[in-house]
Parts: sequence; structure tokens; C-alpha cells
Amino acid sequence: MISKFLKGGVLLPKPIKTGIPSQIEANREMVKNTHTEVAIGELRTRATTIDPISDKRWDDFVMGHPESTIFHHSAWAQVLRDRYRCSPTYYVLENERGEISAAAPFFRIQSPLTGKRLA
Repeated sequence: MISKFLKGGVLLPKPIKTGIPSQIEANREMVKNTHTEVAIGELRTRATTIDPISDKRWDDFVMGHPESTIFHHSAWAQVLRDRYRCSPTYYVLENERGEISAAAPFFRIQSPLTGKRLA
């Protein structure tokens, strides 16, 4: 279900190959901006943010991904949060069952030198 690990720590889903190619292209155009939901064929995906330390689904997602590393685990996010006082904010795509299907991990950093930013 999950494809390759890409540069920058982003974990992406495999492309869906169902239906006729023209139907797939037409269905990709169906986007609901109000709820950040995207419909591709019959599959619905919702974009949201999670705290990987308190959301158990994160470690389930990481442990099930063939190219994850210890640096994706919630324990590593907790070490960074506790040591550097930054907040983990992970942007994820959830399927209709609430399972994480893709993710991009970020940390909110507040510094007197660089201000507030995502890294």
C-alpha cells in the first residue's frame, strides 16, 4: 500500500491503478476545499496534522512501512521535543478508516534568532 521513502522524510502512498485511465484523470479533479478531502475514484483521503507522540497510529504506520527508520519513530520525536523544546507537527493523509496513508513530519521551532518556523 505504501511506496518509496522520499528525500526530506516524506512517506507517500502508492498510486492507485483502478478503472479506465480517463476515469482516473477525471476523478483526480474532484477536490473538496472546505474539508481538505480529495476523492480519487471511490477512495476518500483527508489531510490533517497529528502529534506523533500521543497518536498511536503514527508508530503503527512507521512500523508497517518498509523504508522507515528509527528517526521516524515517535520516541525520536519525543527526544527532539524534550531536548530542543520544539513541537512535532506531522502532516498526514488519512483514508476513510482513519488509517494514515502518507506523511510529512515537521517540527515547530521558536528561536530568538530565527523566529517561528517549521523545520
